[in-house]
Amino acid sequence: MEDCAVAPLKPRERIISTARDLFRKHGIRGIGVDAIADVAGTNKMTLYRHFGSKDDLVVACLRDVARDAEAIWDGFEAAHPDDPLAQLHAWVRCGAECAGGDGRGCDMANVAVELAETSSRNSRPRNATAWRGSAGMPGLRRPICSPTPCRCFSKVPA
Repeated sequence: MEDCAVAPLKPRERIISTARDLFRKHGIRGIGVDAIADVAGTNKMTLYRHFGSKDDLVVACLRDVARDAEAIWDGFEAAHPDDPLAQLHAWVRCGAECAGGDGRGCDMANVAVELAETSSRNSRPRNATAWRGSAGMPGLRRPICSPTPCRCFSKVPA
């Protein structure tokens, strides 16, 4: 029998994966970098070496979410070539399944709500420029609000 060992994630990927899961469970403001580093099996120095700030980490997580959403759309295109309406229906079905999931909603929408709440209290994120529009991927041609069974931060396979 062959040994099927899986290569461990590199620190950056481990931090992003952990942060996605913790942000999903506790919200962006509900979890600190100390806890993210601890759960990721690293330390704050390593986290800040990869991400200049918590804001930068959130942006990296949202870019990861956007890549996952893009992959979902690619699957819809493959399943329904030359049929945009069928692709849209598949997206809506996927979103409906998400809505019945863990009840936490879409990660992109949740981040937008948290940021709006922060802005309404005149407490803007330290890196506000990074938040505006940079979470999506350049040239993204589809919605980035990912319904992958809407555990976007936790990267649960579809």
